[in-house]
Amino acid sequence: MVYLNLKQVLQEKGMTEKDLVAAGMNRITVRMLMTGKNTRIDFSTLDQLCRHLDCKPGDLLVYIPEP
Repeated sequence: MVYLNLKQVLQEKGMTEKDLVAAGMNRITVRMLMTGKNTRIDFSTLDQLCRHLDCKPGDLLVYIPEP
């Protein structure tokens, strides 16, 4: 399964989800990504995250194989 470790990346950058919203990201989208309630992520959203967090997609995505 592929997971988004947005909380960890935000902590490493010293940022909060409010910073992403203030940078122009949709509040509901950010909340869903933070809580893991999303089932997909659009490339445009991934692009916004990478731009705002100055990171690469591989920094945000984690693969954990299911048993």
